[in-house]
Amino acid sequence: MKKKMINKIFVISFRNRINLFKTLLINFMLFPISKAIHFPIFIYGKCRFRVLDGSVELSAPIKKGMLKIGTSDPSRSAFSKSYISLSGKLTIGDNVVLRRGIHLNIEKNGSLILRNDVFISDNCSITSKCKIEIGEKTRVGNNVDFLDTDFHYMINKSTHKIETNTGAIEIGIGNWIGAHSIIKKNTKTPNYTIVAGPFSMLSKDYTKIISEYSCIGGSPAKLIAEGLRRINNDKSEQILDKHFSMTQETFVLKTESSFEDFCSPNHL
Repeated sequence: MKKKMINKIFVISFRNRINLFKTLLINFMLFPISKAIHFPIFIYGKCRFRVLDGSVELSAPIKKGMLKIGTSDPSRSAFSKSYISLSGKLTIGDNVVLRRGIHLNIEKNGSLILRNDVFISDNCSITSKCKIEIGEKTRVGNNVDFLDTDFHYMINKSTHKIETNTGAIEIGIGNWIGAHSIIKKNTKTPNYTIVAGPFSMLSKDYTKIISEYSCIGGSPAKLIAEGLRRINNDKSEQILDKHFSMTQETFVLKTESSFEDFCSPNHL
């Protein structure tokens, strides 16, 4: 009985709760009243707003909680605080999640586009002075940094030439970016790219050198394997867990089964 009570206290303590005041504030500051009353953005847990004088565009029909900011995996971010500074433009699709500890900094000329079903895990950082676009169904592990700027400039000692310190980032559909990776300016990835974590660093156009369904990793990231795709479906993972709990033999998907349905998110 005592253990049950203690465990219940733990569960309640770490439950994801909507921060009502911050949810009201962000919606009514960023949307006209006609849209704000639908509460397309939910804020969970502790969250600091630095600036909210930018704009938000919805790329999907408006509904409650299209963007959820601050939901938490207690093992990673129970005591983290989210941070939002929006002076540029944020575009969001449906079912977008930025988990607790997100540091979101979109500067005046910056743009962040988050397509449908984007999930960004705990304690990540996104800084845009140019443009960052993350394709639909993409999953990002914890503690990943997106930076479309180097912040500072460098001069060539011989030619005295100085290049721009910004460059757009374009992440393809269905990417899986491993924890503690760094995605720098001028990065472009094909659809269904897997970035092996931890500590991979991307900084160029990979669409010119690798195909879809490739796995890359390292610093700088290089091709590791081809023809791979993450299974991002809860029901499919339950089937696989059950299979491998009974045997270590390779699981083979039946040819009559839908490859796409087996791999794609199912929103359980």
